[in-house]
Amino acid sequence: MVKQILQNLNNHPGLILFNPASNNDIVKLNHFLTDYKALDLPEDYQDFLRLTDGLIFNDLELYGCHCRARPGYEFPSIEFIYKLTLDNSFFRNNIILGLLSEEIVVYNYTNSFYSLIDRVTLDLSLIHISEPTRQAEIS
Repeated sequence: MVKQILQNLNNHPGLILFNPASNNDIVKLNHFLTDYKALDLPEDYQDFLRLTDGLIFNDLELYGCHCRARPGYEFPSIEFIYKLTLDNSFFRNNIILGLLSEEIVVYNYTNSFYSLIDRVTLDLSLIHISEPTRQAEIS
């Protein structure tokens, strides 16, 4: 499914994809996360990283295993962002995977779902995608 979505997006101007992450890159990132008491990345996100190590499209940024330097902008890695949020108790059960406009894209380990969180208030907003069922719920 992720591969199909990326193929459909590939025709859109402004899409930036990166080289795929290697299995070794993903294993290193998962080791880093487990060392800091998080869990491995969800399997479908690992599949995404095997296709492209991050993505930029319009207001959507999905982070990968590596930081990327662009003129005037540093595209962070999941590890870099995780280190910035270690002291914030809100992110104890959530890992930041990217940004969407004024929202933060997170994966919640406790409930096994993806969410969009308001950047300013950290309120859960818009959509939860349940990992086991892949059902979307609007809140």
